[in-house]
Amino acid sequence: MNNLKTEYEVFATDNFEITQTEKLKTLHLYGDEMDVVILGNFDVEAKDINPDFPNTGVWFEFYTGDSIDVAVTDELITLLPGEYRLYTSSKLDDPGIPASIFGTNIEDQVSLEVFPNPSPDYFYFKINEDIKNGTMYLYDIQGKLQYKKEINQTNLYELDASDLNDGFYFYKLLSESKIYTGKILKKKS
Repeated sequence: MNNLKTEYEVFATDNFEITQTEKLKTLHLYGDEMDVVILGNFDVEAKDINPDFPNTGVWFEFYTGDSIDVAVTDELITLLPGEYRLYTSSKLDDPGIPASIFGTNIEDQVSLEVFPNPSPDYFYFKINEDIKNGTMYLYDIQGKLQYKKEINQTNLYELDASDLNDGFYFYKLLSESKIYTGKILKKKS
């Protein structure tokens, strides 16, 4: 994210608007070369948000590389709990962050269970297969790696999150054959 400030003038602009409705936030950045719309759901349940795009046309989601053709600038977008999106009016270079940590991309969602979620300290990942030569990654909401540990010969993994700050985290569990991704919420009771 810090690279965006140095590479694109719009991320250092003083021409911006911030809107907050309950636990939904929208940030508009206006620049000469492009505009930016950042949407965030800071609630623990899915919510619809009005992006209020500055104009119609093609908008690009920074993290996934997906594009949307905006015909109605205030058409609602549903964001999952803790989800945020960064849309730009011009296509930017790939940020090098795996898109799978920003959404659910589990090959077989029934084969992974996380409990309790939310939790104040420990999370348990129950998998319907033994993980051999696996790795658990945990990223904060900015995409920064907060935790990495090798996993071997287990189908129940305990993650001690007691040293982490409260908030949403994205996990990525790599096994020899699958990638499991999703979100957890660390929250004091």
